[in-house]
Amino acid sequence: MNAEVIAGTAGNHDLDSRFNYSDFDAKGHVQSLNPPFPLSEDSDNDHYWARHLLLCSEAATAVILNSSAYHGFHGQQKRN
Repeated sequence: MNAEVIAGTAGNHDLDSRFNYSDFDAKGHVQSLNPPFPLSEDSDNDHYWARHLLLCSEAATAVILNSSAYHGFHGQQKRN
């Protein structure tokens, strides 16, 4: 498609919110994707994961909002 920028955002079904693969990090699988997610630059990704949004201005301006930022973190429940 010759796109200059490919960007994504995580939804609640993209995170390991039931902790099937990790006991503490619901977003770890998505953060370890290759190529990096949601953009190719580490500094952009750090901003997205730390602040739960990223303003990306290239040929157009896009706000990439992490709508699942706190999904899977609903309290300190003990897991059996």
